[in-house]
Amino acid sequence: MFALITGASEGIGWACAQKLAEEGYNLILAARNEDKLLRRAEELVEINPEIEVYVHAGNLTDQTKLVELASLISTEEIALHVLINNVGQYMEDSVLDEHNQLYKSLQINLVTPVNLTALLWKDIAAHKGHIFNIGSILSRDVRTEAASYTMAKHALRAWNRMLGEELRPRGVKVTGIFPASVYTKAWEGSPVDSGLLIDPEDIASLISQNLKSGFQAVQSEIFIDTISGL
Repeated sequence: MFALITGASEGIGWACAQKLAEEGYNLILAARNEDKLLRRAEELVEINPEIEVYVHAGNLTDQTKLVELASLISTEEIALHVLINNVGQYMEDSVLDEHNQLYKSLQINLVTPVNLTALLWKDIAAHKGHIFNIGSILSRDVRTEAASYTMAKHALRAWNRMLGEELRPRGVKVTGIFPASVYTKAWEGSPVDSGLLIDPEDIASLISQNLKSGFQAVQSEIFIDTISGL
């Protein structure tokens, strides 16, 4: 079985890659930095020498790169069972800003997973697989200082729900995961205690648990808050 993870070189994506490697999944890692992806692939094979690992480097907001990724799966005749749409970027702005970042945020946080899934859902449906969409607690709440990001993540949640309804009759599970603040590279150098944030490994464990559930069981949405309230 193969799992494709976007944003796979660090943070939530990297935690998921390690967890699935331990459990025997073959992996396709997608991110921008090819050198880092190759190093990550080596680390995963050290974790489990029995697995295959492919890497695909590029900016996934470029539709050409998405098509190349889909072509890799087709050309290599990869049996894709799991897609983890994790790529995303937090950014700050206000709805009052004349030059806000809405277009950029929508491209990264919504359009990329939507377009990639449109290219790959048939491959996943052929194996009655599972799609995970990593959103944010801001898919439910509002943060005025991160307006464009908040709007993009609200839209991602709506898409996740529609995707689930469309793919349910085809035997594909769709799960949206919406965590509060997760300790990733973006928090490095911050005065915030990392112990107050969600560990990426907790997200990876949730995905692992969902993949072990029975065929008729699916969690459509999972919201994760922090004890600290961050």
